[in-house]
Order: sequence, then C-alpha cells, then structure tokens
Amino acid sequence: MYKHLSVIFALIIALVGLATLPAIAQDSQGEDAPITITWDDASGTIGVADELQTMAEIELTVGDKTYRLKVPVTVKIDAVAPLADANLSAPVAGQVGIFLIEPVGVQTLEGDYEKEYRQVSPSGPDNVLVLYTANFTNLDEETVDPAYGSAIQALAIDDTGKSYEEAQRVCGKIDPGETATCEFVFDVPASANLVDMKFETKAVKRFSFPKSK
Repeated sequence: MYKHLSVIFALIIALVGLATLPAIAQDSQGEDAPITITWDDASGTIGVADELQTMAEIELTVGDKTYRLKVPVTVKIDAVAPLADANLSAPVAGQVGIFLIEPVGVQTLEGDYEKEYRQVSPSGPDNVLVLYTANFTNLDEETVDPAYGSAIQALAIDDTGKSYEEAQRVCGKIDPGETATCEFVFDVPASANLVDMKFETKAVKRFSFPKSK
C-alpha cells in the first residue's frame, strides 16, 4: 500500500508543479530577479533558462481522509520559442523629476533620421541610428518642453554597461497634466547591443528671497 501511495504522491507533485508554473515564477523570483535569456538571430528564436526553489501545496486523499501537504519543489525552466511568438513588453511608467515617463518602443533605423527640420546621419559606415520612443507626462505646474531646458539627460546602455549620449531629441511643449510622445536618437556602433535607456534629472527650484533692510 505504501509503495502505491508513494507513486501517487510523486505524480501529484509533478502535476502540481506543472500546473502552477507561471504563478511560481512570478511569486518566487519577483519582477527584478535576473533570468537568463538567450537570443539566436540565425534561427530567430529566444530562450529562457531558470531554476526556481519554491513550495508546492498538494492534497492527498487516503480512504475518507484528505491531507494537505507542503513540499519543497525545484522547477527547472529551459525553453526555446520562435521570436515571433514571444510576448515582449516594456516596463511600466516611472517618474523622473517633473515627468512621468512611459517606454513605448525602440527600433534600428535604416539610414538617416529626419523629422521636421532635424536630420541626423550615422557618424560612420560601422554605425547605425537607434530610435527610442517614450511618452512624457508633465507633472509640473508650468508648460515645459523636454527637449529644451528641462534638466533631463537620456542615455542608452548596452549589454556591457557602456552608455551612449543622444544624437538628437524631438519632443514638444507639454502643458501641465498633458502627455506627449518624445523621440530619442542614438548614434551607436552597429555591433552594440542596447538593452536599456537611462534618464537622469537635476532638481531645479526657483526661490524669492526678501531684500535685506
């Protein structure tokens, strides 16, 4: 009898582990935990490898009695899927200085960047232009233009930690509480693998002082 119970017990653990895999991945690791992600341009696939340590909750029925047990479980993930089927999402909006910034998208341009009277070309044959797009919401009480005098700096970061300054920024005046789409252009080596965009801001406040008597 105990031999049969052990087999049932192992089977239940396996089923519970498979059924609750997405929840375990989210609750155990958290959104900021590092996960190994691999890209294969040749085959057009993306891979995810991770190992999760968690607790599985199972029910074991013997006769007319039901037992609730918690057992330690190690879940190993090693999956590869076509990149076209991958569901990629940008991080949620965050406040930087007087702006609420929401990432929208990123793309490598084929050739020059042209918008209105602005034009940027790659600095050399081995460079490309990368365009980042983000929504900026003005949290200040005055109208501002993130492209001018807003004391905010944007940097692109590659997978080695190297940062790149902007080659061009296009936005527009934003009234208090309103949102506008801004574009940031970076001139980088074609071999650079950009992974993040960093915004830095300086706090600026204007004060009126009483005149000395």
